[in-house]
Amino acid sequence: MRIDWLQQNTPEWLAYRRTKITASEIAIIMGSNPYSTVEDLIGIKCGLKEVPDNEDMKEGREREQEVRNIVCRDLETIFDPAVHLCEYNPEFMASLDGISPDGQELIEIKVVGQNTWGKILGQGIPLYYYHQMLWQMMCSGAKVGYFIAFNKKTNKIHMNPISMNSLEIKKMIIAALGFLKQLNEFKLEMKRMEGEFD
Repeated sequence: MRIDWLQQNTPEWLAYRRTKITASEIAIIMGSNPYSTVEDLIGIKCGLKEVPDNEDMKEGREREQEVRNIVCRDLETIFDPAVHLCEYNPEFMASLDGISPDGQELIEIKVVGQNTWGKILGQGIPLYYYHQMLWQMMCSGAKVGYFIAFNKKTNKIHMNPISMNSLEIKKMIIAALGFLKQLNEFKLEMKRMEGEFD
């Protein structure tokens, strides 16, 4: 289900995604993201930690439209950014770098340096990005996803298509539901502690 009123990278979007399990968070929950932990994510969801941001991430946002234009040209398809909720569980959300007009194809853009570029060429899509894209496909209903690596030094593009993986998605849903239970238990404990220290 597409949320047309919600624009990415706005304060409203940041507040809304804090109440959902997002595509960028599912890799943390699955344990495939080497840069963050479930404990970090619980802290963010409860307002105890800030959402991570750095210069590389900012550059990625700034160059996203440039890369999207190239991809639209190469694939001869218009890809528009969009936010989707999963139809059968509205607690699951995905913010897409682009989805085709028929909703069958999506893109995920990563602006990367030389080291990451080399790893992607040699080893393929990192598992945490793969989990992110599967979550996006589940929430949007897209059948094909294109992982777009853009080398910020050479301006070269490498594109990897991925297809739906129902078994892995089932594992992700189970993990997400387990995380929601853990998160709700933590929130209840926080309320209890607030009552004791008031």
